[in-house]
Amino acid sequence: MRILMILAMCQMALAEDRMRRETVALTILAEARGEGEGGMYRVACVIQQRVIQRKIPADRVCREEGQFARGKRELFKSKSAPYALKLADHLIREHKFDREIVGFADHFCGISCFPYWAKGLSPVATYGGHKFFKLNE
Repeated sequence: MRILMILAMCQMALAEDRMRRETVALTILAEARGEGEGGMYRVACVIQQRVIQRKIPADRVCREEGQFARGKRELFKSKSAPYALKLADHLIREHKFDREIVGFADHFCGISCFPYWAKGLSPVATYGGHKFFKLNE
């Protein structure tokens, strides 16, 4: 009986890890799958910057209301999915990314977008179709 309980707890932990990984990977895919590995890495850097600033796990950063595009599971059929899953693994395991390449940005938007929160700010970096901003210190 005790062994069955331990196995059930392990299965629950594995399912939770898989869900966290998928949440982060789908966010990366929704935001930057068309930007190649460089663009996806930069989005992962922004996610990590927010993890550090907000002291919450990457999957919670990705689920915050109004912050990131929500990806649908069909995105896992994308040729970019394996790389997004790799980035998600690294984010969840708290591996350090080179956030300097985005100027330690904690926000980004499309190159032709002008959101209210960026008014009066200059991007700290640009890459492909994204510009990156540092709103919080």
